Amino acid sequence: MKLKEHLIDSFMNLTSDGIVIVDVNGKVLEVNKKFEELHGWTREEVIGKVLPMTPDKYKEDALRLYQSLIDGEQSSDFEALKLRKDGSTFYANVTVSPMKDSDGVVIGFIGVERDISEKKRADEELLERERQFRRLIKLNPEPIALHNDGLIQFVNDACCSLFGGVSSDDFKGKRIYDFFCLSAKDFILERLQYVMQSDSYTDFMEIKLRKLDGTFFDAEISSIYVHKNMGVPVVQTVIRDLTERKKSEEALIRSEKLSLIGQLAAGIAHDIRNPLTSLKGFVKLLKAKNADYVDVMLEELEHINYVVNEFMMLAKPHLNCYMESTSLGLVKSVVGFLQPHAHLYNVQIHIDIDPDIPACL
Repeated sequence: MKLKEHLIDSFMNLTSDGIVIVDVNGKVLEVNKKFEELHGWTREEVIGKVLPMTPDKYKEDALRLYQSLIDGEQSSDFEALKLRKDGSTFYANVTVSPMKDSDGVVIGFIGVERDISEKKRADEELLERERQFRRLIKLNPEPIALHNDGLIQFVNDACCSLFGGVSSDDFKGKRIYDFFCLSAKDFILERLQYVMQSDSYTDFMEIKLRKLDGTFFDAEISSIYVHKNMGVPVVQTVIRDLTERKKSEEALIRSEKLSLIGQLAAGIAHDIRNPLTSLKGFVKLLKAKNADYVDVMLEELEHINYVVNEFMMLAKPHLNCYMESTSLGLVKSVVGFLQPHAHLYNVQIHIDIDPDIPACL
């Protein structure tokens, strides 16, 4: 009997959990040393008191719990706010089990308490950090999606708008692979596996993405492993819409092509115009001698000249760009164009201009 009492006493006082034994009315019958440490009372101070460790507003709940155990429940495991002698409180994980006599009648209860204040504090800090992180993500102007194991957990407002959703709830629980082409699934899986095993982000990669309405658009994405929430890996993917950039690039390419065509047209026109001018001059000389078919030849030459002028129009820039020029330079430029035609008529052009004439636009 003494050995049994010794074993019970050892169990009570060597455990790292607080233990309290109460009767069916909640009156304290026994406590261990850890209970004294947790609550600040000595054994003598709590013996005979009714649930001194339970705040007054929760005592009725404790008595209802005892009644359920009397009615047949085996044990109860829960988190509860516990009271200390100095009036402060702490959170504990509590297990309450019934004590029965030899006839199976419940004669009391054993409560085992484990202080989880630090765990609760850490959980609350984690939740607060996650709330702040989500707020930061939500207000970020770039489209961002959070997902784990291929399932979307959260998208911010910009991402929701980009994919044509009304709220983040439209995406929660959907598979991230549903927003890619089927042919890209294996590649995306491999990429996400790399992200999970690396601390660095992936370079932005161009890819086709599908909106909620089924239409595709050009985008680039980059992913990074963010943190673990209760052991579940979370991946953050940033998405950039390339639609406007693609349009700008295509417009630039078209512009460059048109510029090349214009330069080619100008070169061809100049190469044709010089001999054309000579041909027109000689045909007009033939006309003066009443040669046959001269009028037909002149009409065809005029048609060729019209085509050349069309080439020149294509080569002209469409934007007005004015630059300051001197009068002498402009006159010399005009004379240069007129000189071949003037030679046909034995006309010589001499320039006589005041050099002090101011420049013009």
